[in-house]
Amino acid sequence: MSKHVSFQLIASVALAFVVNTASAIARPLLAPAGGQTRALVVGIDNYPHLRPLKGAVADANDLVDTLKRAGVSDLIRLVDREATRKSVVSAIEQLVARAKNGDLVLIAIAGHGTRVPERVKGSKPDGRDEAYLLYDFNPHLKTPDMIIGPEMKRWLSQLEARGIDVLFVVDSCFGGGMTRSWDPRSGDMTYRDAALDAAMAAATAANLAGVTALPADSFRDESTFKRVTFLAAVDKNTPSPEVHIPGHPTRRGALSYAVARAIDGISDGSRNGMVTRNALFSYARQTVLQFSNNRQLIVTEPISAPGSLDAVVWRTDAGTAASITQTGSEIEANPKPVRLAIVNGNSSDLDGSKPLFTPFTIVSDISNADLTWDARALETIVAGDVVAQKIGPNEISAVVDRVWAISELAKVGATSPQPIEILPDNKRHYRGKNVIVRAARVRNKHAVIFNIAGNGEVQFLFPMTGDRLPFEQVDWSLPTYVKEPYGADTVIAVTSDQRLDELAAAIARLNGRLAAGLIPQQIAKLLQRDPSARVGFASLFTALAP
Repeated sequence: MSKHVSFQLIASVALAFVVNTASAIARPLLAPAGGQTRALVVGIDNYPHLRPLKGAVADANDLVDTLKRAGVSDLIRLVDREATRKSVVSAIEQLVARAKNGDLVLIAIAGHGTRVPERVKGSKPDGRDEAYLLYDFNPHLKTPDMIIGPEMKRWLSQLEARGIDVLFVVDSCFGGGMTRSWDPRSGDMTYRDAALDAAMAAATAANLAGVTALPADSFRDESTFKRVTFLAAVDKNTPSPEVHIPGHPTRRGALSYAVARAIDGISDGSRNGMVTRNALFSYARQTVLQFSNNRQLIVTEPISAPGSLDAVVWRTDAGTAASITQTGSEIEANPKPVRLAIVNGNSSDLDGSKPLFTPFTIVSDISNADLTWDARALETIVAGDVVAQKIGPNEISAVVDRVWAISELAKVGATSPQPIEILPDNKRHYRGKNVIVRAARVRNKHAVIFNIAGNGEVQFLFPMTGDRLPFEQVDWSLPTYVKEPYGADTVIAVTSDQRLDELAAAIARLNGRLAAGLIPQQIAKLLQRDPSARVGFASLFTALAP
């Protein structure tokens, strides 16, 4: 498309697909080749000698509960002090020993990661192996309570050689620069990396004993496995944040949460009981992007070999594949108050500010707030990003509505996300920069696409007069450029096999109005009657200059 629009600022909360797991139908998780499903799940928060995490144990518990609902009985959970090198290695070796041809083995690790000098010289382009840090790891005493990448590849190779399918999920990170800086007015952010200086990393790795990996394991790349499906929270150059998921008391790992919900049945868009790599990767990628405010791009393998994305990761009974009821009933008739923190001011600064659609309550702890307002700078901050400027007491209620609206849209759109992204990347973009909003896999689909700005304004984007639907192209793109006002924009894409005239008319009537609080009910009405509808989100972050 040739049209260009200039987005206003938006406040981008952690866009989370929230699923009430109590509503999930018990459905079996079956191995693609018909064997038994077996699992090892590891989660560590309370490291005695490292910065503690907040959600890795919750990730492990959630995944274990999900697997139990799916009928998995050969299931080992190791959390916190249980998850030492001795116990984890023993559990993996036992799992490898008892798994049989045709089985499915799931290994999931949530906790700190790091990188250490490569075990075999010349095996890595950067000279370092990834390492998963376990409970007793002590960098000061050079205690090597960890597992390194070549070891894990050795175990995966043994499973693959015996005709066993593997799903390997790593919700850790291994260092690197941030996608965007984190504004401390949103409280502290925790990342799942434990960066070690070169000398400390070398000394720790040198103390690691009992490694059974062969030199060939050090050279093996994840993309070369045929029966191993691999998902990592981030690449080796980006830290993995712990994120807020509405309705959950602690921050979580977005990837772990997405995989658990996929097992609950969401990613089986075909409803045929077969979850392919393509379906799982697409669901997890879009979900994690939205959970993390576009700070986190997962890594998946294999993707390059012919036909690799068509491989089935797991099966289930086709009759129970649609395990989450898609309705608009989760929209709250009486919204819970949005938690608002104030910095450089006090609650009296908002005397006389009345809610539009959504109530708000003022909290003193910024780490427990959904939205922070800087009363001196007149800025609003959500999840570490300045998302709107020039927001005074009279404008704050519309921003509160936006925070609630995006959260509720995430809930009702949870069952079938529409892939949408910002190109060329998820970094902060500056004045004059050209960017593209792209919705993927939309051929033969109808669509309504709109923006919710940080001040709560609704901006209708598509379809305009002359736009043809359904789409004939695979992907839809909207070129735009960065100009004032700066902050962020959230673009929402709703697609369907059916015409969306009613929704388009409803959103068009709200165009230019501070009416974010009215959006969720409009989407809910659609989802109640249209099982083909999909909803996705993408966020664009902007500023005047670096």
